[in-house]
Amino acid sequence: MSKPPAAHLDSTLISQLAEAMIDAKNLESLVRPLLALLQSVTGLDSTFFTQIDLLASTQTVMYAQNTHALEIPEQLTTGWQDTLCHRALSQHQFCTNQVAEIWGDSQAAHALGIQTYLSEPVFITPNTLFGTLCAADTHKKTIHPEAMEIVKLFSQIIARQIEREQLIELLQKQNTDLIHTAHHDALTGLLNRRGLTVELHRLQLTARRLNTWVHIAFIDLDNFKKINDLHGHRVGDEFLQQVAHRLKTSLRENDLVARYGGDEFVVAAIANPASAQDDCEQLRQRLFDITQGDYILSSLALHYDGASIGVAGCEANTLAPQELLNRADSAMYQAKVTRKQK
Repeated sequence: MSKPPAAHLDSTLISQLAEAMIDAKNLESLVRPLLALLQSVTGLDSTFFTQIDLLASTQTVMYAQNTHALEIPEQLTTGWQDTLCHRALSQHQFCTNQVAEIWGDSQAAHALGIQTYLSEPVFITPNTLFGTLCAADTHKKTIHPEAMEIVKLFSQIIARQIEREQLIELLQKQNTDLIHTAHHDALTGLLNRRGLTVELHRLQLTARRLNTWVHIAFIDLDNFKKINDLHGHRVGDEFLQQVAHRLKTSLRENDLVARYGGDEFVVAAIANPASAQDDCEQLRQRLFDITQGDYILSSLALHYDGASIGVAGCEANTLAPQELLNRADSAMYQAKVTRKQK
């Protein structure tokens, strides 16, 4: 039986540990140096870090450090119930050099010829098991008790890194959600006025790069107030949602669709300079056809005669976004007046 290596936090190990923690940019860049250190501390041929999925009942080797004959492949996934780590955790037997004697029923251990094994669970909360930090050898070797204390320390360091990464991921998601909420209309899911301003600026930059025009259509849902007054705000909201859905699904993928406020919507699109003027009228007619027609709502069906629509267009670098919106708004009011006079 092999003599255990000296296992204590000497100055060299402390220096290497500190370097690994300082240089770590993510979980992998922390764990890999720790696995190399764990080999020198335990004297075992293979060290590895695993992730456990208790719902799927699987264990996956994320990172491994292998020397000599024993090869623990990364991304190896096995059933959790058959693993040595499961046995170690359930039996509180975290280190042994008698694997064949006490866990002879383990197919994985038998296939790899493992004789010596240690495993330390990585908990990110007292009740949340993330994975295990392990070492193994095909020979019977004695593990110094101080080595197990160092393994526990490494496990805690890894757990804190996982917690930090999960916290950063959560904060990034919350920030993304806040930005999305700030730029989108809660009722329809379309861009709101603030989001439209941001995306319209990007659309103009794209149009400038492609040397094309930008068209903006301002849509006002005539007689929407009557729908609210006759049928209630719930029906009115559902009608707005269906209008938004029609607009979003009937236009090109890169066209912008926004709820500007109340019963007003805005559509922005890139246009071909050679047919820009004709495209204005075609866009206006297409949007009118989209908004006009029968709407099947949850409590009733209604026919809508279509919206008043004004379209303005210009070369990408001619007008600021708000100026172009103002032009489209003016064109919409002129269309509304003309419609009332008929």
